[in-house]
Amino acid sequence: YYENNGEGMAHYIQHINTWGRDNGVMLGEHFAPHDIEVRELTSGKSRRDTAREMGINFRVVKQHKVLDGIEAARRLFSSIWIDERRCQYALECLSQYRFEYDDKKGVFKNQPVHDWSSHCADAFRQIAMGWSDRLKAPQQDSMTVVPQGAMTW
Repeated sequence: YYENNGEGMAHYIQHINTWGRDNGVMLGEHFAPHDIEVRELTSGKSRRDTAREMGINFRVVKQHKVLDGIEAARRLFSSIWIDERRCQYALECLSQYRFEYDDKKGVFKNQPVHDWSSHCADAFRQIAMGWSDRLKAPQQDSMTVVPQGAMTW
């Protein structure tokens, strides 16, 4: 797991490629949220276009309801293996991702708390939705999941 901020696309793509090379992993598909297709005002190019020029072709995850993504993430857990040593921070984030309790109404709110654990949880939610969408599409021989931008697993 890798999380960072304040770096450009080139940094994260270099990290993804270096990690794959150093770990003997041939990367397959890369998932990104729908907003990767937003066009930059200065260049007119989308971040997806920029990534493609750098050798990464993202599969775009359709916009979805947060609760649908959380449910997809719950289903995905039984089908994956997470390296406990390398992903210790990610596992801590995922375990701390939670809904806020409304004391007045005596129920949990409809949206999760946005805090330090959110970026990791949101990336995992994108993976889960991308995986879920992918299972509906024709299968390929192999796949390694790498979410957009600052997150790699």
